[in-house]
Amino acid sequence: MDGKPDVAVAEAAPGSRLNPGFMDLRFFRMACLAIVTALSLAVPESRLSAQRSPEASVADRLKRTAVSPDSLRARLFQFADDSMQGREFSTSLGRKATDYIEREVSRMGLRPGGIRGSFYQTVPLVIRTLDTSSSIKSADRIFRAGQDFSAEVSSRKIPQLERARPLYLGLLFDTAHVPTAETLTGRVVMVRESTGSARDLARQGPSGLTASFQNWKRALASAAHVIRIVGDTIGPDLRGLGAMAPRGPAYLPEEEGRLELRITRGLANYILDGRLDDSTGGLVGREITTNILFHDQVLDVARNVAAIVPGKGELSGQFVVLSAHSDHLGRASSREEHDAVKARGLLGLRAGRDSTLASSPEELAALREMLVDSLRKQHGPARVDTVFNGADDDASGVVALLEIAKALTAAQVAPKRSLLFIWHTGEESGLIGSRYFTEHPTVPLDSIVTVINLDRVGHGSAEDPAAVDMDGKLHSGGKGYLQLLGARRLSNDLGDAFDRVNASLHLGFNFDVRMDAPGHPQQVYCLSDHASYARFGIPSVLVTTGGNIDYHSVTDEPQYIDYAHLAEITYLVMATALDIANLDHRLVVDKPKPNPKNACLQ
Repeated sequence: MDGKPDVAVAEAAPGSRLNPGFMDLRFFRMACLAIVTALSLAVPESRLSAQRSPEASVADRLKRTAVSPDSLRARLFQFADDSMQGREFSTSLGRKATDYIEREVSRMGLRPGGIRGSFYQTVPLVIRTLDTSSSIKSADRIFRAGQDFSAEVSSRKIPQLERARPLYLGLLFDTAHVPTAETLTGRVVMVRESTGSARDLARQGPSGLTASFQNWKRALASAAHVIRIVGDTIGPDLRGLGAMAPRGPAYLPEEEGRLELRITRGLANYILDGRLDDSTGGLVGREITTNILFHDQVLDVARNVAAIVPGKGELSGQFVVLSAHSDHLGRASSREEHDAVKARGLLGLRAGRDSTLASSPEELAALREMLVDSLRKQHGPARVDTVFNGADDDASGVVALLEIAKALTAAQVAPKRSLLFIWHTGEESGLIGSRYFTEHPTVPLDSIVTVINLDRVGHGSAEDPAAVDMDGKLHSGGKGYLQLLGARRLSNDLGDAFDRVNASLHLGFNFDVRMDAPGHPQQVYCLSDHASYARFGIPSVLVTTGGNIDYHSVTDEPQYIDYAHLAEITYLVMATALDIANLDHRLVVDKPKPNPKNACLQ
């Protein structure tokens, strides 16, 4: 695809008397009709409103302003263009992406939903440097930052250890000794980092993360503070956020967070009274006291964009949130030829489905070369690619929300509840924008009825590796394919709304919930912005077409998006949001609410 709209060319039928230099009467009338139609489309919205029948239904008005594949395509080619340079959230290109969204919602006439009457909510970021005077004291010894340890704290406030005695757990992710969250709650723990094959064995199972790996993660998340033994020295690749050299930028919440120390084997052996190599865990070390200091530089480049379609009536103070994320990965550190990357992905997918595809590395290389040649015949000459365009992830969600906003404002829809559109920043760096919004909401958090989050909604074909079940089996997409994650985790009403709209409007979607299975090793439920809201007990759903070979690759470009399917998904989401917004009651939360301070659990 070249990004240009299709143009239909009329040709005279054989034997016709059409003079190529002049129009006959039929064509003259058609041209006049086209001009009148164009002029009517240019009439101001206020005048069009006056012409509408007062009894026209919302459905009828929306039908006349329906979301079109062509409109989505035009927006997406613009938003995921190479000129956006991958929309990295902490750069001027991330800001350029939010500027585009702000201009569009302002032009549509939406109400600002940000701060101080704007569409923006600035998310403060920090570049942090560990002060060289930081120290750890144990008995009569003083250990120094940069020589014996490095430190990381995921908050602006810095906790300190005062005569704490660490519990040594042995080798991190050791499958023979797996701690529980209950035994580590509130403790200062110390672990020896696992690397290479030992870590891979612990981490990777047939369908993703192993149960023991996940149990380790949960247990460590419950600890008050964590000390990691990393080797004989503190290398530059092991210092983390808060290294001697500036690191970041990152979002750091105001409340006091957790102290994470990375220490040398020498310091660990001293704390354990010389017994580091003799123990597999269970030892309690000497008392340690910390004095950790940082230098923080605060940046204001990252922004959420929020806009409102106001409701009408006594329920207008409640909100149905529609969200997507505007950021992506920026640029690749190395230069690769586009079709070679595409061929590698396609070949990997085919090899995964057919173990007999190639019998030797040489045969596999030959197949790859043939596939590259085939792609170049379709795409033209070889081109070097360094931009992570993020067309599916998540330009597809961004433009879907813009098209919904345009359709609602054009049809002058005013549901009972208001619709709050939020384009989050920093999703790729750890749900930064959504976390900040839920901690600093621009509307009362308890006024949010539900969150419908669109992330990667541009694929889902029968060729896409869309989902993996609990047994590690790969499943493809297909006609009407769509994943819903979280639709029934907190409220069955939310799942019922999607089912009701899909059935009543005969949309033909097949909802796949395999990736939403409790305890699923890939943890996809926890990896997008809806999870930030769900932790506060707000019914939240991730709408996605799932996996594809272009995920987090330079090949995630606009020409590979299925725009017809994207338009269908966009309409489903719009109709479901309106269905929920017009209910006489809030969605009933009929499942246990999580503790917002705990880590997300699939």
